[in-house]
Amino acid sequence: MAMASLKTDPSPEEWKPSPYGYGTCLRLTSDQVEALGLQASPPDAGSRVSIRGYATVVRTEQSTDADGGDGDGDVDVTLELQVTELEVTPGAQTDPAMALYGS
Repeated sequence: MAMASLKTDPSPEEWKPSPYGYGTCLRLTSDQVEALGLQASPPDAGSRVSIRGYATVVRTEQSTDADGGDGDGDVDVTLELQVTELEVTPGAQTDPAMALYGS
């Protein structure tokens, strides 16, 4: 599966503290930062890092409007994932193909 941007396009009446929406930010405790080996030299704010991990699906929901909603007939699907294992690599390459296959 290819990388996908989580950035959203909120409607004008919505206010969100981040363009990526609620619940997409990972906050790591000091113990977790230490377990990841980043305590002595944490990445600077604004720098890009690579993350890789595993999660357990906690909840799956599918819904449609009883009256058809906007009429598109689509089923809305949402997932709640609990991250269970994580790897963080500072100074990650920006080109995913380069990271996977090299030069």
